[in-house]
Amino acid sequence: MKFVFGGKAMRYAGVSRWGFHAWLNRSPSARSRSDEELGGKVKASFMASDRTYCARRVWRDLLADGADCGLHQIERRMRLQGLRARTRRRRLPKDSDDRQLETVPANLLDRQFAAAGEPEVDRRLYVSLVGRGLVGPGSSALVAADMQVKRT
Repeated sequence: MKFVFGGKAMRYAGVSRWGFHAWLNRSPSARSRSDEELGGKVKASFMASDRTYCARRVWRDLLADGADCGLHQIERRMRLQGLRARTRRRRLPKDSDDRQLETVPANLLDRQFAAAGEPEVDRRLYVSLVGRGLVGPGSSALVAADMQVKRT
């Protein structure tokens, strides 16, 4: 990774030129090397679980493999790598389609759910004229023909 760090910026940061270049050419620390190694193990465990393991399950998986790490370290590595477990899909129970008529409860209140005759029709019509068209809950072509709307 290449950094551009000029004279004024180094002076404001309180860093000497020598110190900046020493930092730039320094080899990675033991912690960053172990983090990179652990990151590879975390990703491998996560992908082996078909992206279903959360941080806690990945951590337990790595502990079983003998890795020396903590839960928060695994959470941090997963967050940095953008690894998020898939959410569990809740499904309805499968329909076995073997229902019998005996399973329908008896009509204890003796209610009649069948229609007694023709259904009542609400004859009121709420219509408004907007521009050139007829708008309202019943503004079908049949209703418009029955109403004989005159334009003025």
